[in-house]
Amino acid sequence: MNSELELLASRLHEARPEEIFGTEPEAVFRRLAKVAHPDRNEPSDRGLAEATFKRLTELFNEATRRRGTGLYGTSERLVTVRTKDRVYEVGRQLYSGDKSTIFSCDDGLFKVTRSPVDNDLLTQEAQALRTLNEGDHEQFRNYVPGLVDSFTFKEAGTAVNRRVNVLSVPDGLFSLEEVRTAYQRGVDPHHVAWIWRRLLVALGFAHRNGLVHGAVLPSHVLIHPDQRGLVLIDWAYSSTGEPIKAISSSYRAWYPSEVLEKRTPTAATDLYTAARCMSYLLEGADTPPTIRSFFAGTALERQSTRPQDAWALKDEFDAVIDRLWKREYRPLPMPARVYNASASV
Repeated sequence: MNSELELLASRLHEARPEEIFGTEPEAVFRRLAKVAHPDRNEPSDRGLAEATFKRLTELFNEATRRRGTGLYGTSERLVTVRTKDRVYEVGRQLYSGDKSTIFSCDDGLFKVTRSPVDNDLLTQEAQALRTLNEGDHEQFRNYVPGLVDSFTFKEAGTAVNRRVNVLSVPDGLFSLEEVRTAYQRGVDPHHVAWIWRRLLVALGFAHRNGLVHGAVLPSHVLIHPDQRGLVLIDWAYSSTGEPIKAISSSYRAWYPSEVLEKRTPTAATDLYTAARCMSYLLEGADTPPTIRSFFAGTALERQSTRPQDAWALKDEFDAVIDRLWKREYRPLPMPARVYNASASV
């Protein structure tokens, strides 16, 4: 009997993945696989080797799932959600907002309505993302989340049906809320300039496809500081011409009057809140007056007096900054993220 194999088999019997693989799952798995693999053991040990190798592989696969959902190294349990076509391993809660809660999952972000009465909002988000992810839009798709799946599931032990959207977004993103928190004295206008230009591209793309985002708020604009990327999330409030159904209560004061009065939103609606996001980032920063005036002029109270075209507005802004400075890359350091379970989503 192979004593090393026998010892490994006893260790694996009721172990958790973290207890076996520690901080280097791949390296430890490769080492232990050499001990347990049936081809590396004598014929007399084959039965034990096959059972041990199977258990080792199961634990490694569980470790991989737990790492993908942010639960590896914690005592929290994965929750398995099965649909007709897919199985999702759902992990830790990342954010909880007015209308939905977002969890990590092995395929991205698992977004669930907090109340069934808001299921229609996630249905609207899914439809908006299908519009933006389909067709010949390759150069713009990085500006919006990918839609992996959208479905309704019945909560265990209840008659409650909740809507779920499974979304894919790149790693390393920070919301404008997080950026502003990191830079209490205001964000350098050079950084605000590139954020604004990319946000206008995202909005121009949406407006060209007949969509008003409806909630361009600091919690919904995500940036990648190093790669200068931007993703506009939470399309649950979007509109194709009808009044916006709901608002984020924590940002009620940010909305223009046409939203609060249930009038028809337009491109100017999004540009209003987008400009407010930029002014929010600049609070306390040493900002050229022309930049401040530009954002103030985009966030006028009367809907009819605001700019209506994101692409034209981007061209105007480019002319402004080209008169002010030479464009060059500047780092925007951000602290390591600590997930905030009460953040707006």
